[in-house]
Amino acid sequence: MERMRVVLLLMFAVLFVLGVAVACGDGGGDADGGGAATEVEDSGGGGGEDGSDSDAQFEGGATATVELDGQTFNFKDGFCNDSEVGFALNLGDPLGDTYLGISIIPETGDTIAMTYEGTDYLINNAEVTLNAARDGGTFTGETDQGQTVSGSFEC
Repeated sequence: MERMRVVLLLMFAVLFVLGVAVACGDGGGDADGGGAATEVEDSGGGGGEDGSDSDAQFEGGATATVELDGQTFNFKDGFCNDSEVGFALNLGDPLGDTYLGISIIPETGDTIAMTYEGTDYLINNAEVTLNAARDGGTFTGETDQGQTVSGSFEC
């Protein structure tokens, strides 16, 4: 698990360089809560491994739905950043128990990392497709544990 935390922190660093610390507007809204989904909402802190508040909390109108091995997870209160360098989506706290990060950087490819209830998932062979307006999209891949992942997001 320590390797995964390092990977997540590196991904966070890349996303931060992209400028994702600035929220991109007011779009999005609440994710659809249909089915047997688990709603993941930003708690505003206390997400650090040691229980301390993290300064890396992301808040905004972005939402995402993740399908992982038959389970559905709805994330909300995040934001997107679309720049000349690439595209990034962040929801939750990258140092806490709940986080979803997606980055598209042409030179390095698509990266997806997710932490849910303290379990880290790095999505391998990630393929992220942005819609024409670049304010949402879909993704697919496989976790490092071999689980199938797919989902969608809106900014």
